[in-house]
Amino acid sequence: DYADLARCDLVVEAVFEDSAVKKAATEQAEAVLKSSAIFASNTSTIPITGLAKNSARPKNFIGIHFFSPVDKMMLVEIILGKKTGDKALATAIDFVRAIKKTPIVVNDTRGFYVNRCVLRYMSEAYKMLIE
Repeated sequence: DYADLARCDLVVEAVFEDSAVKKAATEQAEAVLKSSAIFASNTSTIPITGLAKNSARPKNFIGIHFFSPVDKMMLVEIILGKKTGDKALATAIDFVRAIKKTPIVVNDTRGFYVNRCVLRYMSEAYKMLIE
């Protein structure tokens, strides 16, 4: 029940990796959230700036990307959208540190940071295999 989110300072959305599903979750959550609440999307592929367009308050919208398996992976990407504000960034960093994980702040680029690195390794491995 989205009404249960009304008093939250931070909400991390982790729905299916589909823009339409994330749009619906954003709109339903923001309908009950207090105006100062930070809304974070856990996405590995969808640009945060694009997702933030579904938000009535893009300065409070940020990406927090957990890697699987979440209980084992210590690194968390914090993704800044074009309109993400300083308060959203500070809240995201504080949250990630509070749950004993290591945050890295990245810009909103295709693949963010880790996926871009992994793809380079995979590409090189493929080239080596072909050789």
